[in-house]
Amino acid sequence: MLLLPFLMSPAPADARDLQKQIDPLAQSLIDDGHAVGFVVGVYQDGQQQIIGYGETSKGSGEKPDGKTVYEIGSVTKAMTGVILADMVRRGEVNVNDPLQRILPEGVKAPIADDQPITLEHIATHTSGLPRLPDNMGLFGIYNPMNPYASYTPEKMYAFLKDHKLRRPPGEYEYSNYAMGLLGHELARLKGMTYEELFADRIAGPLDMQDTSVKLSESQQRRLAKPYSE
Repeated sequence: MLLLPFLMSPAPADARDLQKQIDPLAQSLIDDGHAVGFVVGVYQDGQQQIIGYGETSKGSGEKPDGKTVYEIGSVTKAMTGVILADMVRRGEVNVNDPLQRILPEGVKAPIADDQPITLEHIATHTSGLPRLPDNMGLFGIYNPMNPYASYTPEKMYAFLKDHKLRRPPGEYEYSNYAMGLLGHELARLKGMTYEELFADRIAGPLDMQDTSVKLSESQQRRLAKPYSE
């Protein structure tokens, strides 16, 4: 996902007028080789516009549009944060709840200086848990291009039980592991998979029909080829 900053006039403007400002900023990313293709969505004064740039894959000549499906990667973390906020709003959990409260029996969360990790710590990347666990390549095939494909809940719990925090919660450290753990445990708390919980709380209410974990055949055909840096 690319977020393109641009200046907006304080006066009301037709959404289509903004394309004149967006075009040179967006096209420069394509011309300079920073991106193969992407889509910009504009919502302004009740109007919306979708503008595609580049290609869905190198050499295809196919411009992406509002039906193109992209991998969103770590943008999923924002989705998990929204799910947590919704569950707090409904009184299902509290941001100050210790992580231990939502873990399965027999799985113990690490503590440092008598300070437990809370759900807020995880959502704000201040849990003290590392960016990645150190057991991703154990007990299975490790694919560096898709490192989480074989990372099971059992591995996740095994790491958590054996991990010792370097410091108490409260200091910022970005953690893929912690956010993945939070999403999994919120879903388990509701007796759902993460995809089911996401559909129930976000995709369904907002009619996000093309945002999912597993893609249909139609979505697979519309999936833009992902590229590394």
